[in-house]
Amino acid sequence: MAWVSARVLHHPDGPVLRRSSGHRCVTSVLTGLLVFELTVVGARSGEPRAPTLIGVPDADRMVLVASNYGQRRTPGWFYNLRGEPAVQRRLPWTAIRDGGG
Repeated sequence: MAWVSARVLHHPDGPVLRRSSGHRCVTSVLTGLLVFELTVVGARSGEPRAPTLIGVPDADRMVLVASNYGQRRTPGWFYNLRGEPAVQRRLPWTAIRDGGG
């Protein structure tokens, strides 16, 4: 499943998540995991980026694992987040604005 997600499934997740107003995406339907968009500022470009990520809720916070679907390369959003920790996340049915920290 990780191989398929890394190469295929994550591509339609963003558009499907946006079209369904954050209610559904391919990965969440197939795996049952919480998938959301995390808008970060590109470290080099300064442009907003909105990758879809899998998160694990932990009390009042969200745990993210920068695993890049088990691949050797660290995902780009990790470097963007290190450069600018203020993000906007969009969870299903809600949008929450976060400050860095």
